[in-house]
Amino acid sequence: MFRFSDFLRQFEDKEEFSLDDLDSDILKKFYQGWLNLKPEDGLLPKAGIDLQKFEGILGYIALTRIEKVPFRVRYDIVGSNLVSLYGKDVTGKYINDLYGKQEREHALRGYQWVMAHGKPLYSQCTYKTPFRKLGYRKVIVPLKDEEDGRGQALSCIVPLDMNMKVADQWRKLDDVQYWQNVIRK
Repeated sequence: MFRFSDFLRQFEDKEEFSLDDLDSDILKKFYQGWLNLKPEDGLLPKAGIDLQKFEGILGYIALTRIEKVPFRVRYDIVGSNLVSLYGKDVTGKYINDLYGKQEREHALRGYQWVMAHGKPLYSQCTYKTPFRKLGYRKVIVPLKDEEDGRGQALSCIVPLDMNMKVADQWRKLDDVQYWQNVIRK
């Protein structure tokens, strides 16, 4: 029998991972591109990003600016595929203003970890209904702080189901709408 708790989002983070751990060609290309650009003795500055290393996957990449006190994360650049999947352009928006409590806390924890350790993080969020599994996978990589002390990171985010291209494909699924209404009550 289906239990309500089975429907909740599940989050999984990997602080240590390799290319072989990534099950998405897009995430592999992103992570390999960052590894190729990253200097041995520190973090890659934003000016050091060679967009050719990310050819064909730019639509899944977001550049974030991180304010450390209070801790806030803002999307400075959001790829076109991510805009389509979210259903609107979130460029210039803060994570605090976009997501529900669970998603917001998970996202902020991920960026806090990346900033504190100066290392990449692999993350997956799974949203289960009785009939399907939806969600996303992402890799967050740190960039060198800006001169004013604000942090920066690049993220590559892909849906679990790569057939999902626009927000309406997942938002209008009958089982998703039904369970979203149950959760809201």
